[in-house]
Amino acid sequence: MKISSTLLLLSTSTLVRADDSFPWLNPDLPSADRVNALLNAVTDEELLGQLNSVAPGIDRLKIPAYDWWGEASHGIGWAGRATVFPCSEALAATFDVELLREAGLAIGKEGRAKHNNAVRASADGSTSTFEGLNFFAPNLNLVHDPRWG
Repeated sequence: MKISSTLLLLSTSTLVRADDSFPWLNPDLPSADRVNALLNAVTDEELLGQLNSVAPGIDRLKIPAYDWWGEASHGIGWAGRATVFPCSEALAATFDVELLREAGLAIGKEGRAKHNNAVRASADGSTSTFEGLNFFAPNLNLVHDPRWG
């Protein structure tokens, strides 16, 4: 029993040390510490590679490949069937903040569901274009002004 307890302790301490070598993966650390650790570990070339919509994985840092392109201006676009809401200008013209909130929640839930289905269906847990969790969507309501009718 003493030997198995010692082996368990040693294996657990090894796992903790392995996590220490990738602090950006440790959710218990403050976000600023995680970001700074990752920025200090990534090379300029690797960082530049992350600026495209199709970001390659960085195996040595345990960062998976990711496709950052998704469109959700009035529903989840380009990822199969989806709920389609009126364009942002039409929604804004209702002046109904609760309606906009509900549409946003529906879009978010549908996007998460499509992402989860894509991850489950893939052999390695990855997603392809339009199945990620980042979406281009309206972020400023230029027409929500009563002077415009």
